Amino acid sequence: ESLVRRVESLQLLYEELSAAGFANRGERIPLEAYLSRVANAVAHLDGRAGISVQFRADHALVGVDLAARLGLLLSEIVTNALEHAFTGRESGTVDIRLTAAEDGRLTLIVADDGIGLAPGTAWPDMASMGGRIAIQLVEGMGADLSVTSGPTGTRITLDVPTEIGNDHPATTP
Repeated sequence: ESLVRRVESLQLLYEELSAAGFANRGERIPLEAYLSRVANAVAHLDGRAGISVQFRADHALVGVDLAARLGLLLSEIVTNALEHAFTGRESGTVDIRLTAAEDGRLTLIVADDGIGLAPGTAWPDMASMGGRIAIQLVEGMGADLSVTSGPTGTRITLDVPTEIGNDHPATTP
């Protein structure tokens, strides 16, 4: 099932590229449109009544490689939140926020108001395939990942310093 989510994230990227008329990997796409589609797809497939997934994003044009990595990572994070954060609860919120700085740095925050990570557990977990994939994606972006969790929810913050293999800013005026 998690493999299905990963393939679907890549399918959405392909559709985003096709819709925008992009032909090759050197092109740049609007990240906010792609990540919004990923978040909505995961919410539709894994969500349930009473759990809201909210998405807000700055405009950012990024290369396909970075978009693919961020889309896969967002899919992992949101899927995990929907599967585990609201155990025993009827309602809750997953809030996704993408900010783009003028120097090209991106910050992706996924915060839920769920039950928090179980004591003694960590995310990403190297014992799971999803955790190993998440770590590889973060390292591949040269990003910093921080996770805070408590009884009022979990907050995952990803700071991407600059675009992969590109010294141009990720934002547009």
